Amino acid sequence: MTNFPAPMTGDAGNAHSRRTAVVLLVLTVLLLLPPVLFWYHSAQSALANKSGSDWRGNHETKLGLEHAAMVIAGVPALGALIGGVIGSAKGRPGTWTAGGALFGTLALWVIAVVAVFVSLSRIEFAV
Repeated sequence: MTNFPAPMTGDAGNAHSRRTAVVLLVLTVLLLLPPVLFWYHSAQSALANKSGSDWRGNHETKLGLEHAAMVIAGVPALGALIGGVIGSAKGRPGTWTAGGALFGTLALWVIAVVAVFVSLSRIEFAV
């Protein structure tokens, strides 16, 4: 008798693979909620505080929001794409795609934390 579980084949392996993919996708959605909500709040704040005369400032704010949206949507999507390509080569595209999306979301959080620390390090206090 061995301590290794029997390999899952057929429907049992597919069910386990689907369950794993669903769990990874749920984690991805939960981790994406805070950045998306923060972006939405920032967009609403920018819309509410739009200047009537400073078109350049309004434009820069709009560009900043567009860049943030591209990063928030693009990094997890890139992770899913890379995971899907690797998963197709390994024969499990669904699980690998979901894992890639989760990995991309975690990379998004790392980018956000680094951006916060860089912003905090650039603060200059007047003496």
